[in-house]
Amino acid sequence: MSSFMNSENKSAIVLGGISNHIPLIKKLNDRGYHTILIDYLDNPPAKIYADEHIKVSTFDFKSIQEIAVERKAELIINCCLEHLNKGICKIAENIGLTAPYSYDIAISISDKEIMKSKMIHGQIPTTKFFCVSRPEDIDILNLEYPVFVKPAEGSGSNAVTHAFSKSEAVEAISKAIEKYPKSKVIIEEEALGKEYNVYCFPKNGKANVLMITRRYTDNDSEDHVTKCIGTLGPAILPQDIIDRINEIADKIVSEFKLDNVPMFIQMMVNGDEMNVIEFAGRMAGGFSDRAILETTGFDLYEATINSFLGIPNNVDFHKPDSFITVSGVYARDCIFDRVSGYETLLEEKVLVDIMITRQPGTKISESSSNGSKVAFVIMKADSIDNLVDNILRVFESIDVIDINGDSKIKRKLRITKEMIEG
Repeated sequence: MSSFMNSENKSAIVLGGISNHIPLIKKLNDRGYHTILIDYLDNPPAKIYADEHIKVSTFDFKSIQEIAVERKAELIINCCLEHLNKGICKIAENIGLTAPYSYDIAISISDKEIMKSKMIHGQIPTTKFFCVSRPEDIDILNLEYPVFVKPAEGSGSNAVTHAFSKSEAVEAISKAIEKYPKSKVIIEEEALGKEYNVYCFPKNGKANVLMITRRYTDNDSEDHVTKCIGTLGPAILPQDIIDRINEIADKIVSEFKLDNVPMFIQMMVNGDEMNVIEFAGRMAGGFSDRAILETTGFDLYEATINSFLGIPNNVDFHKPDSFITVSGVYARDCIFDRVSGYETLLEEKVLVDIMITRQPGTKISESSSNGSKVAFVIMKADSIDNLVDNILRVFESIDVIDINGDSKIKRKLRITKEMIEG
């Protein structure tokens, strides 16, 4: 891309050079924007698709605001990095740009302590939780183990630990504080049941549930770091449960005043009992947007751009017309080089698509959910049996190769028929 801006072009600042922002940048370019990518890395995945790359931290909101004013940016945007939206909303209010919601709403969504408190206020079913600032604070809490420990300002599954005892919880709190030193730490009791993601696009007071997917996680690793194996949609649920999920989603929209913006919810369902773990006022990461587009026809990227520009969206979509899975590809500790073995799978349409999220030379760490994930793969079929066959073939065929040429893939971290039927 050219590094010089035509004075007739509109300019858009994209925060974060992650793989998920490649389609975002392409769509902004298609709309005639001169795209300025801000990322502190030398070569983030999305760099080559942007017109410019400025090496500034996405957390340096003062500098980002200065760049926006200097370049007369008409848009500052991010799709699926929760912790950036509060900064974007603040800058937007400061310099008169549009944003999906106010800075106050952004804070209420990104800070898990405020989020949980507001859910309780809005009679949204959620798990019992405590907020601590130090590991020793746990001594005064009356907890039933196991619990989940996560930073109040963390994003997604990042730094979420499944603790089975007080000592493990203390260690997890210490790690969360080390990773997010300015954040408090949430401790919440484990909600029983099966986990679901609920993808929505709120408009005019209604959540507009696009699709519900079953979420499969690995909570039993030696380090107890929660890893999302994958999601399967549409979830196989009774209609009365689907109706209740829609009601809960509408309550979240009302309590947090969300409109014309993507939203996804993480929820546990145990028979008739439901608990919202958390939700986000943005697109989900990974390939969920592609799964929704493939099965419902709704384009979350286009809708997100409209949301940041303050343009009302028409929420037109159809019920999912096939089964689809988005699966993470995980690796053992290594220095990543490449993912191999997927080309034929794409040609034969066993794979719908693959998103490789790591650059060659990246250090892979099993102690982190995000840090050990190197790719997402998406598969679709007209039946569960055919989908399971595709999953098995994909995970038997692809590989993660390190810089020494060794295989580092974790093949067992995949969705199986036993999981689906369980």
